[in-house]
Amino acid sequence: MFRLVLISAVVLLLGAVPAQAAVDLSPCDDPPDTLCGSIDVPLDRAHPGAGTIPIFFALVKHSAPGPAAGTILASHGGPGVSTTGEAGFFRFLFEPLLDRRDLLLIDLRGTGRSGAIECDGLQHAIGDVVTALRACGKQLGAASSLYGSGDRADDIEAVRNALGIERFDYYGLSGGGLQVQAYAARYGSRLRTAVLEAPYRAGFDDAFQSPVADALVRSAVLVCKRSPSCRANDRDPERTLRGLLEQVRRAPVSGTAPDSDGHPHRVVVDEARVIDLLADTSGGYLDHSEISAAARALERGDEAPLLRLAAEIDFPAFVDQGDPRFYSDGDYVATFCTDGVFPFSPTASEPVRRSQYETAIARLPRNAFAPFTVSGWMGSRVPVADTCVPWPAAPARAAVPPGATFPAVPALAVAGDLDVSVPSSAVGAVAARFPRAQMVEVAGVGHVPSFRSSCARELIVRFIETAAPVDASCAARFNPAYGVGRFVRRAAEADAPPADRGDRSCVLDRRVAAMAWAAAYDAIQRSSRMSGEGSGVGLRGGTFTTDFNAFTYDRVRFASDVAVSGSGHVDWDSGEVTLDLTIDGPGREDGTLHIEGKAFPHTESLRARGAIGGRRVAVLLPTA
Repeated sequence: MFRLVLISAVVLLLGAVPAQAAVDLSPCDDPPDTLCGSIDVPLDRAHPGAGTIPIFFALVKHSAPGPAAGTILASHGGPGVSTTGEAGFFRFLFEPLLDRRDLLLIDLRGTGRSGAIECDGLQHAIGDVVTALRACGKQLGAASSLYGSGDRADDIEAVRNALGIERFDYYGLSGGGLQVQAYAARYGSRLRTAVLEAPYRAGFDDAFQSPVADALVRSAVLVCKRSPSCRANDRDPERTLRGLLEQVRRAPVSGTAPDSDGHPHRVVVDEARVIDLLADTSGGYLDHSEISAAARALERGDEAPLLRLAAEIDFPAFVDQGDPRFYSDGDYVATFCTDGVFPFSPTASEPVRRSQYETAIARLPRNAFAPFTVSGWMGSRVPVADTCVPWPAAPARAAVPPGATFPAVPALAVAGDLDVSVPSSAVGAVAARFPRAQMVEVAGVGHVPSFRSSCARELIVRFIETAAPVDASCAARFNPAYGVGRFVRRAAEADAPPADRGDRSCVLDRRVAAMAWAAAYDAIQRSSRMSGEGSGVGLRGGTFTTDFNAFTYDRVRFASDVAVSGSGHVDWDSGEVTLDLTIDGPGREDGTLHIEGKAFPHTESLRARGAIGGRRVAVLLPTA
């Protein structure tokens, strides 16, 4: 038995834990202002003599006087992410409830301070990935299949019992949502509510992730349709995307283009690379915002926009992941290869697994990933099941036992309608497991909506507070999306923005103004992908520098005949931008432009004032 040891100062500061608790707790600096503890549990419950593993946890006590109204347990995802390492996010998410409720954060086995798996080759990208996988599996030995959600559910139950918590509200995000399912299937009577945000689905098609194919197309189409600029120039973005796929299948596009830091990359854009573009959501869905316009530019023989997108995601898949206490790549693999469902025997040798895997690919129907071909899909970075082919052969414990019954507790499943990692269809299948589940799809956001949506956060808080269905009408509302209407080579081909009061310009003046703004705005968009070097290049030439808020432009070009120099400032909190630009345009189309207004979210036009070609220019510039 563990003893309860709490000094009186801790009790006075943070409140007492339940009287029946049976675990040592002490004030903790990391995470700050918490009580921390750890219990030892069997590494392999089927073989108790095989040793133990520590399960570390942090308890944030409620702030109001009196006993707690309940306890919220949160699990992060990955797999591999330390839950206690993300305490700041969970405090932010649940802040409205923490006056009356305690918050319990448990590092799942293999993560954080619960014996984080550290395989040097895998964690720090030493050598090749297959060799690193084999070495990590060998390092773990018989424990290689003991980091699945089933064993973790037992760990959570041990912590709950040690702390004397009768019931709790369980919230899990992404991979943590699968952990909620694993616990609910085994210990459902201990749940008051279950909240699953963008949850991975137990029994999901881990091998090929075919449901993601529809999600990639849907996301790109929705972003274009929600952008006034893209929508005005492309009435059928799905047809445009299918046309791009057909074109690169016939003739892949190759060339040299800069990444977001201005470094040149020699890239080839085939179907697999287009899939990788659609699966990449960095920069606020930047690829989705430009793919339609890039495809239409390619039809006109302009390869530059598409090649630049490909260069910006031309990074190695095998990279140093840093400190495993924050994220463990070894844990990711150990968990994924234990919980997953694959087209090969978990107990077969590596050569037999490889043969079974390749046979499964050969038997796939032609339309398995429509509109993508099987060869294109398998050549992309989306399917990752072959990661587990060299993992040690061992019988795996199912995350959710076959035939499991889920508890009739109030459950909330939250999806983002732009999510390309866990599609809404998969979240709906998870919700269907729970007899009293409410499914909410939040518009305009991707994976884990609460990261970016105040509506999602409010719904989660309200649901835990009431343990009842919530009014989710806010989930249907979204702001316009950023989207490029057209990539043009010359200003004369651009759309002219509407004139504002006091304008004395001609149409070409306004087109030049639009391309000047496009050059400056394009640099702002690119900065979200920069590595921190602080310098980049324009689509068609010139350079810019940034230190996060301030931008300096030196002959940056979005259209080849409009060079922009000057400076700008972006307030990322308010969305306000201010730009003072000098323009070198075609012929006598030179001048200056002052631009200011709210660029984020993309709900307003910006006012631009200046002179081009000797004429007064006053225009309204789109931000979406």
